[in-house]
Amino acid sequence: MTSSLISYLIQCYNEEKYIAQAVASAFDQTYENLEIILSDNRSTDSSHEIMLAAAAAYNGPHKVRVIKQPDHCNICEHANRLVNEVSGEYIIFASGDDLQDPTRTEKVVRVWQETGADMIGNNLAKITADGGKVIELHRNPNEQYHVDLEEILRRTPHTACTGAGQAWSPRLFDLHGPLPSWYHTSDVLVPFWGALEGGAAFISEPLTYFRITGENCGMGSQHMTATEDERHHLEEKMHADVSMHLLMIRRTLLGLKVQEPDRYDYDGLDALILENFADAAELWSESREELLKLEMAARL
Repeated sequence: MTSSLISYLIQCYNEEKYIAQAVASAFDQTYENLEIILSDNRSTDSSHEIMLAAAAAYNGPHKVRVIKQPDHCNICEHANRLVNEVSGEYIIFASGDDLQDPTRTEKVVRVWQETGADMIGNNLAKITADGGKVIELHRNPNEQYHVDLEEILRRTPHTACTGAGQAWSPRLFDLHGPLPSWYHTSDVLVPFWGALEGGAAFISEPLTYFRITGENCGMGSQHMTATEDERHHLEEKMHADVSMHLLMIRRTLLGLKVQEPDRYDYDGLDALILENFADAAELWSESREELLKLEMAARL
């Protein structure tokens, strides 16, 4: 395996209970040519100090750097800033409350070198807050998942490549980025960018241990333990998220249609978007109005 420099990024905000374990699982990565960047998003607890102490005590093969953001920002803006910090040819993303299999980087790099994929996701094992028990796997590890434009447009936001287990090529940000600073997830947009370019791939083996906590879990995880009223509210938010994801995807495709009209079957891809959008559009009039504006802009 060619030893390309890989950047391993940990985003942390107020995770003093878990950050030491997250950093330890970064240090334990078997892939050696690794720069590890530990980034604190202006935590109000002792997360930053824990990261500094761990970095000072580390004497392994990886390059380690600790940074503190100048101001608190959301997860997508934090990712945008970190992309500008990397020196590696590929980026492994990790959260300050999750754990990673020590072979995660090595296996992602192998898939990247074999396929040229610009985005690689891996399966997740959801674990209890204390890290002692696997609750469930995000995807069946015995199945192979193919990630392409059609799969993303049909299944948004339920694609296999959840943000907590994503790795990216920095060139996606040169071509399509940055992520919208007001956005809250990379779950759909970055796999979509990858599918547009060198491809998106998925590793069925669970290489990320996604910690389910009361403070820090996605809507899907919240839905597992919610009351009936809470589920209704979460489902409305999910519909809104579907609308937002698909609007942003459609905006990108409309732009490409103008710049590279022969690159894709844009009408076919648009039909998939509208099919997926239909249920959410019934609930969100603002999204419907935005779609009409995009359609009018595309005809000019």
